[in-house]
Amino acid sequence: MCRTAVLQKVLGCDFFNKVCGHLKLLEKEYFGLEFRHHNGNYVWLELLKPLAKQIKNTSEVAFRFIVKFFPPDPGQLQKGLTR
Repeated sequence: MCRTAVLQKVLGCDFFNKVCGHLKLLEKEYFGLEFRHHNGNYVWLELLKPLAKQIKNTSEVAFRFIVKFFPPDPGQLQKGLTR
């Protein structure tokens, strides 16, 4: 199966979950992925859309793992890794 066919089937949430699994991160709601759109701006990876609908040039894509927001009290975070 070619790379493009695989990307058409993979949803953003599946890819994001794989990244979080690799990092052993359970409290995923505080984080997200962004990438450089073909227009040059960084955009959030949309979790409900297939990767192929969001990424035009798959040969040069790089994702950034970033914090979406902080909880008002970091003590609310259950895992030390998340803190």
